[in-house]
Formats: sequence, C-alpha cells, structure tokens
Amino acid sequence: MFNQLLAALRYGIRAQTKYYLHSPFVYALAENVIYDPRSYYAFYDIADLRRALLKNSTMLIVTDLGASTNAASKNDVAAASTYMRSIKTIANRAGATEKVGELLFKLANYFEANTCLELGTSLGLGSLYLAKARKKATIHTIEGCAKTAAIARQNFAQMRANNIKSYIGNIDAVLPQLLPQLPQLDLVWADGNHRYAPTLRYFEACLPHAHNDTVFVFDDIHWSKEMEQAWAAIQQHPQVTLTIDLFRLGLVFLRQEQQAKEHFIMWW
Repeated sequence: MFNQLLAALRYGIRAQTKYYLHSPFVYALAENVIYDPRSYYAFYDIADLRRALLKNSTMLIVTDLGASTNAASKNDVAAASTYMRSIKTIANRAGATEKVGELLFKLANYFEANTCLELGTSLGLGSLYLAKARKKATIHTIEGCAKTAAIARQNFAQMRANNIKSYIGNIDAVLPQLLPQLPQLDLVWADGNHRYAPTLRYFEACLPHAHNDTVFVFDDIHWSKEMEQAWAAIQQHPQVTLTIDLFRLGLVFLRQEQQAKEHFIMWW
C-alpha cells in the first residue's frame, strides 16, 4: 500500500494531458481512444453482466497456480494454493474494471486487432470487451483456475461471444504451445501474473509473434515495486520504442518509425 501511495504521488506530479503531447501518434491515440467519451452498445450488455456477477454469492474453490515456484513453472496444480472465494468477490477484485474494459474495447477497435491474446481470464469480462470490439477477431484467453474459467465460459455463451477461445492451465505451460498456432499478435492484454520474472517472460515469448502495430497492455504496473521494476525493464527493452503510463495500465508499442524511444505519462 505504501508503495502504491508513493507511485500515485509520483504519477500525479509527472502526468500530462493530451494538450502537452508532442507526438502526433500519441495525440491521435489520446483523442480517439484514451479520452474518447463515446459509449458503445456492448458496454451496457457487459455492465449488466457485471452487476449480476457482483450479486452472485456462489462460492468457488479458486486455484492459484502462481502461488509457488513449482506451480508457476510446471503447471502443477498440487503445488498451487487453493482458497474459497465468492463470484461476487472475484468480480469486485479481479479482472478488468469497467474503465479498463472500455479502454481495451477502444484499443482493439482503433488498431483493428484481429488476433488478441489475454493472459488471465478471470470471469471473462476483459475477454468480452475485446470480443465485442471486433466480432471478426479471435480472442485467445488463458486462465489457470478451472473453476473460474468455467464461469467465464458460461459468460461467453450467455453473451454469444463465439469468437473467444478459452484455454485452462498455467500460462507457462499453455503459452508456448499456443503461440506457434497464431498468425500474429495484434493486441496482448497481460493480467495474469503480477510478478517481475513472469511478466518479462511472457513479454519475451510474445515478441517474436508481434509486429510493428501490435499493442501490449500491462495491468497494475505500479501495483508493487516488483511490477514497477518489470515495467521499467519493458520500457528499456531494445524492441520497445514507445510506452504510455496510465498508472493502472501501461501501453507498449514496437513502432519502428519512431526515431528515438519515447515514454509518456498521461492522466487517465
């Protein structure tokens, strides 16, 4: 909590509005996506689903594959931690918030993302925002907890989101098998493991399948010192040419037309 307060203070001092942006690409992104006030039909449908989940007291046995070294590296369910949690608690604490989901929708729409990858499905709200943005797109989403993934799949069916492909298992086990099957990655939404090493490992694994216009979205980049270190390492990566810090989220681009690295901190 202390680290988050310090991060918020630093962010508040350094953040800028779109009127101070000198990059035409970032200004257009701010104007058309980040600060775009428009609502879309899908937002209301997903909001209704969210309200229903927030009232659902059904208890699930949640499996956390990232809780131990063995589980994180081997997809070892026996080595993972398990605990009881209600669906309404998961909906309140995990996955994409309404604000985050709407931004994901607008990013996928703006960049015409046809192949999206989500690392960490939770109850599937983030998946649905991506799926509803472009119905011709395919959303590939990985979730380590089978019980949570089952609820997500029910939500996909209820919302008639037939363009979502759900995979159950530890990201370290599923991702290497999945990536070679994808034509390319247009948008990557990373919300599966909020630790330094896994975050960088997944980013490195995805890079060979990315292209000039791919956008990476990282959740909770200031959640802990470890995540801030991961965010800094991503910014310094030689293939990264542009990043945008929105405090809750970090946007990463590989645009080769950038003459030099640029890092922006924007109010959001």
